[in-house]
Amino acid sequence: MLIYPDVNIHVNYPLGLGFISAVLKREGHETRILHFNEEIGNPLDMAVLERSVCDFEPQLIGFSSTSNQFQYVKQMADFIKKKRDIPILVGGIHATIASEKVLELDTIDMVCRGEGEFSVLELVGKLENGDDYSTVPNMGFRQNGTMQLNPIRPLIDAETMDSLPFPDRQGFHFEEILRKKKGWANVMASRGCLNKCTYCVNHFFHDMYGSTLKNLRYRKIDTIFREIDEMRSNFSGIELINFDDDNITLKKDWLEEFCNEYPKRVGIPFACNVHPAKFDLQRARMLAHAGCVEVKMGIESGSERLRRDVLRRPGREEVMVNAFAAAEEAGLRAWSFNMIGIPTETREEMLMTAQLNAKIRPYIVRCSIFFPYEGTGLYNYAREHGFIKDERAERASNHLEDSVLDMPQLPREEIVKFKTLFKWYVDAYSHTGAAPYYKTLIDLFEKLPDEKWNTGEAQALFRQLDKILDAMLRELKMDHYATRRHLDLNFSKKLNFELP
Repeated sequence: MLIYPDVNIHVNYPLGLGFISAVLKREGHETRILHFNEEIGNPLDMAVLERSVCDFEPQLIGFSSTSNQFQYVKQMADFIKKKRDIPILVGGIHATIASEKVLELDTIDMVCRGEGEFSVLELVGKLENGDDYSTVPNMGFRQNGTMQLNPIRPLIDAETMDSLPFPDRQGFHFEEILRKKKGWANVMASRGCLNKCTYCVNHFFHDMYGSTLKNLRYRKIDTIFREIDEMRSNFSGIELINFDDDNITLKKDWLEEFCNEYPKRVGIPFACNVHPAKFDLQRARMLAHAGCVEVKMGIESGSERLRRDVLRRPGREEVMVNAFAAAEEAGLRAWSFNMIGIPTETREEMLMTAQLNAKIRPYIVRCSIFFPYEGTGLYNYAREHGFIKDERAERASNHLEDSVLDMPQLPREEIVKFKTLFKWYVDAYSHTGAAPYYKTLIDLFEKLPDEKWNTGEAQALFRQLDKILDAMLRELKMDHYATRRHLDLNFSKKLNFELP
């Protein structure tokens, strides 16, 4: 049985778990998947969990979890172990970067680190045959009071990636996921990321895999198209392919072939992630010609100091301005991803992030609050300086509502307040007719006492006034950003109410 907690966040289809289930099924193993998410009508419910375990009677229960969702893994593992003595395995990002901490829990029997397809397959085979599984690569165990972390098997190479079965989508509530995501279906064309940003777990993977992670691993274009064909034949309502790769434009010869073939073989719109430093007008036009409609880029911060010295994601502001200009000239709708509450960040630097977004005017602006993932450079820095508040970190299920840091130069309350008002700051710094309205409201909200923010009254008032102002500005046909689905802020002159 495979369980994916996806609680209190926008629903997501986990490709990694889909690949593991597909590999197990190909080798004759039966799998049952539990995907807990409120948006698909399956909230976390221990009664549902108990019925599913009793009905399926699994020999192994495997969880896949991020750090933010691990709190729910602990709850479910505790519940299961009180009822039945079934081996419990935890994989995914959190089990990889915090293996020993996960294994400290009595209810967790083993962890899987890194890519799991063949390690989980080997483990399941040995369990079914009653064989010793203590040497399975990538696995970690608690043996006689000691931790045992086995060596990591080499990364799956590009040729082997093409031989994998397509991810199991039938086992998930995939049609409901599609409906909630407005027809957006996610696919991976490649694996890996060459960057070593201090806030991202890719830095940890580079240390774990060493030289084998020097190159991205691209699937054959025909393999990708066959997966899309199969998906479209099995599920109706697919309106757009969302490529989850970290940077699909990095390998230019592969991109050229992909862009030439995609309109012929697939022919429906797609979206993808790109890096501003590897995105120019030529690449933008190639993507647009192929049917790309949206590109997503990480700005992270408007402060060059933070990008260069803290995030280790160097890039001059000019590079970002040019990348977004290239997207607009090619007719692509560009998203910007931003982050505030970064260690050592000041209020002035948060304002710089809003100012840069006002300058480039993305189609969609997304702002999150920094979260310190174990195994990353910034986690170590924040831990050494005593910034991390463990109680808040353990109960944070997303990156949108609160900061888990307490920093002397930037109080938690200031971060939460700025995150709430971020879209207003972007509009206030713009040169549109709507700017004066937002400047006035910001001045009013900045004067609200802290207790209004601590109780949530300020946030509720923000949502109410933002909705009223949005309606008024649209009636006046004034450009501004409008909140949709909590995460995304859309430029009104191009507003698309069918966001994923």
